[in-house]
Amino acid sequence: MHILVAESEAKIANFIRRGLMADGFGICLVFRVDELPPVNRVGKFNLLIADVEIAGGDLLDYLHRLRREHPAFSVPVLVPEDLHCSPVSFLNAGADDYLTKPFSLTGLVKKVRKFLDRKKAAGRGFALLEYFLRHPNVVLTKQRIMDNIWNYDYSGMSNIIET
Repeated sequence: MHILVAESEAKIANFIRRGLMADGFGICLVFRVDELPPVNRVGKFNLLIADVEIAGGDLLDYLHRLRREHPAFSVPVLVPEDLHCSPVSFLNAGADDYLTKPFSLTGLVKKVRKFLDRKKAAGRGFALLEYFLRHPNVVLTKQRIMDNIWNYDYSGMSNIIET
């Protein structure tokens, strides 16, 4: 899993990088909006974590363009406690959630995992729909669905199909 982190403060950026890398994530750091990849090239990343005070361009505009190009791409933003404007403007622009600075690394990792799990679940949902459409008028057993959609290496609960 590769995460793009846009953070203006090097100390915080390195704190995030070390913490997420220790949890097994690949990290790409940028320190300015104009260092972010074009929105049509963010597909190699699974998530963008963005500091709302990052310089070098208009983060709101970037989020608007990103949301138009990749509607399902997850973007939690980092908001300082004393932010002069409401975080709602960033949510309206395309951010999915926000985390108030200062934050705990545990809280950040939980948010990252939540977004990535949601992305996986959405992907499985589409795969399941496609599987049903490819097998019209066929009774599909729970085991057959598990084997074809969740594969043999799935270690979660087998009642995932029932929920």
